[in-house]
Amino acid sequence: MTVQTLTAATQSFMARPQSACGSCAAHGDQVEIGGQRPAQNLKQQLLTAVQGEPHLATTTLTADQVANPEALAATTKVLIEQMDRYPTFKAVVGVMPAEGNQTKTVVISRPDAVNSASLEGAFEVNQRFGSSDLIKEMAGKYPVSYEKVQQVDSQGRAHVLRLPGALDEADVAQALDEGRTHNQYEQLEALVKGLPQGERVVILVGGPSAAGKSTLIREIQKFAGDRPVTTVMGDMYFKDVDQPGYPQAADGSYYWDHADFMDMQKLKEDLSTLAQTGAADLPVYNFQDIRPGGWRMEGVKVTGFREEKPNHVEVGSDSIIVLDSIHATNPAVVEHFEKLGLPYKAVYLDSPSADDRLLRRLVRDYEERGGRTPAETFKIWDLTTFRGETEFIRPTILDLDPARDVFLVAKFPKDLGLGREELEARADAMAKYGVQPSYPAFSTRPEGMAAFAKAEESRYQAILSNPAAKTEDKTHAQKGLKLLREAPGYQKKK
Repeated sequence: MTVQTLTAATQSFMARPQSACGSCAAHGDQVEIGGQRPAQNLKQQLLTAVQGEPHLATTTLTADQVANPEALAATTKVLIEQMDRYPTFKAVVGVMPAEGNQTKTVVISRPDAVNSASLEGAFEVNQRFGSSDLIKEMAGKYPVSYEKVQQVDSQGRAHVLRLPGALDEADVAQALDEGRTHNQYEQLEALVKGLPQGERVVILVGGPSAAGKSTLIREIQKFAGDRPVTTVMGDMYFKDVDQPGYPQAADGSYYWDHADFMDMQKLKEDLSTLAQTGAADLPVYNFQDIRPGGWRMEGVKVTGFREEKPNHVEVGSDSIIVLDSIHATNPAVVEHFEKLGLPYKAVYLDSPSADDRLLRRLVRDYEERGGRTPAETFKIWDLTTFRGETEFIRPTILDLDPARDVFLVAKFPKDLGLGREELEARADAMAKYGVQPSYPAFSTRPEGMAAFAKAEESRYQAILSNPAAKTEDKTHAQKGLKLLREAPGYQKKK
């Protein structure tokens, strides 16, 4: 195996601790761990930042440092203490001695890693391993059975990840560096074309809202060629909204992104039945109408119920069955297929930042969900969408195996790289000047929104004066003009 040398795969780390520490000193491109030594085997431990990724660090652990649970706990404690002194680090990856054709790593995370807008800590590390060509190459040479990430401390700050192949610190640094690449659809293509032939196979496509799962599924269909692909929509498995005990958000509204909002048992049964027999009656969920005969519970304010007549689906003996759901990689689903021994693969899709997906939701909600305002989308995002992501969706990354599964970070051409504060400032400016939410509007700074509004007014007028304009374009223009002219910041042209 040809790998980069450590110096090629890492970069200098010259940061000093947040506070002075006499027993902790930076040595060139590495950081020495000293101070309290819970175990005699924990001597001068060196951390090295990954090249181009100063928030990630690696270190080599000896056999003595991980010889038993007590030794591992002592090593973990000191690594946590060291990372806390260096705020630049978001994760530290300790590489254990290889055991045959596999290598274990212990990953140290910050306590709030799960709540970060972008993936951090063990979540980012497992995603990067699962996106690494080196790890996939090793998995091809040394196949392994399913093994999810193991938590080894009570605070959830230390996890053990198993990797295929006899790897050293240089290999791990290389894998972490490779895993930052966006849109690695060649790995998805390899997964699809490598599926077992002559039998039905399930692909679990999970990930947070607006990550691009529908686009990814179109890629799966393309890679499958002539092999039939059937998509099962997870949204069809919501429970009726008038069932008691529904999860609620902080304001008492429905917590739609909660895992218990789904009928997980039926989802598992239907998927496995479809995979085993080639036929199943799948539910049809009605998001719009009022239940015939009225609701079972008083005070129901939103619609949503399962139709009495299901959708009967049949698939061929060589079909690929794709589950499209934010909860597709939930451990209940993954472990169900493991227990039954049915062929499946998991694909987790994310974006560089949750704020990128928030922007997509702001535009999509306005265009496709009845003109939902940015203020309404921000509220829903905070109450249910992002909360559900951090509580139920992102944690499933640690139930996936980087040797077998695929982790994709999709960067869309229209992503602007704006943070939450910038999105809110631009949305406020749009509301002031009556600008409809769109990617061009969000590309405009607040101080330029008045000029943007004037340009939009001219554009709308041109559409309305054009006899060849499409009806839907004229309708959009009429609505846009009305919003502009009723806005508090509207300035009539002179």
